[in-house]
Amino acid sequence: MKMILAIVPDNLMDKLMDRCLEKKIQFTRLASSGGFLKQGNTTVILGIQEDRLDQLKGIFEDLSRDLDGAKEGIHVFYMAGDIGREF
Repeated sequence: MKMILAIVPDNLMDKLMDRCLEKKIQFTRLASSGGFLKQGNTTVILGIQEDRLDQLKGIFEDLSRDLDGAKEGIHVFYMAGDIGREF
């Protein structure tokens, strides 16, 4: 399992949540603030199996096209390490 941290423009959050729920991709939405994108944004943590990463990447790419030429899209950070352990 991989953990993904994504900074998502607020205007795309509803669409992202809908698509993730459709595809049964688990996520946690965190309220965040700061000037990273100089616009309203939300931090999302997603857990996904490695063989489904291309599916998630496709969702991010589709949603980024919906920004109508905005300078910033979805910023994605892949977390290193093994998060699939049970304790």
